[in-house]
Amino acid sequence: MIERLKNREKLDLVKDIVEKYPHTTTALIVHVLSMGSLWCKKADEFIPDFPKEAIEAMKEYEAMCLKVNNKKTHFYVIADKKDFEVKNKRRDPILLAQSPFGFFWQILGAWDKEMIYLGDL
Repeated sequence: MIERLKNREKLDLVKDIVEKYPHTTTALIVHVLSMGSLWCKKADEFIPDFPKEAIEAMKEYEAMCLKVNNKKTHFYVIADKKDFEVKNKRRDPILLAQSPFGFFWQILGAWDKEMIYLGDL
């Protein structure tokens, strides 16, 4: 907790990036996951199939985290269960990152049909 509070002292250095991405909470993520056949997992297995915009958002957010506290963040995706079983095709999930400023998440993007859940996050 102390580390995240100290990171807030550097918020002005990266304010433009932080404000670019909406925030959400774990409670809202759990609510969205309970609405259908959605899963939330680490983004690692999705990276080869992400849209170009998702990769760019991840690079930008990772650079911001390194600038703030010299640590990388963790990326997660919310996607339909079947999208975790299919490989080598474009998969369009909701992309989340753990914030270095508190115990909440930032939504880096959503593509295709998962966009309908953004209002709930």
